Amino acid sequence: MSDQDGDVEMTRAAQPSPFHTSILSDTDRGVDELDIDDAYASLLPAAYRDAHENSIDPSASETTMLECIDIELNLKRLADVHDWVWLAGRSMPPPPLHYQNLLGRQIQVAEQMDMHLVWSKSKIWIKSIEQFLMEPRF
Repeated sequence: MSDQDGDVEMTRAAQPSPFHTSILSDTDRGVDELDIDDAYASLLPAAYRDAHENSIDPSASETTMLECIDIELNLKRLADVHDWVWLAGRSMPPPPLHYQNLLGRQIQVAEQMDMHLVWSKSKIWIKSIEQFLMEPRF
């Protein structure tokens, strides 16, 4: 990304990992090193749907792996309405899940990142954290 001053672009690979401890490693069996072919693929979903609704194996190639990650983390719809979100209410963190339950809201699992913590009168949508985001070497 570059700013208006023309600074050098910073690539994704140059950004440091926010944490350094692998919480998904199998340290009980002494396995700590990741084999890229097996372990990285195991962090991705078993399949995903592309723009044409075809079921694709994300571990088939590096291209499909990157496309799967792009789809999982897609925030385009949220970016499209970003300038209008202030109309929906005050900017404040959502109440805890137990409070959402007390309000009578059903907790729904969301598949889309831009639906995370969106709520209506009777439901709240939660997107689980993807496994590949928990691995610092991914």
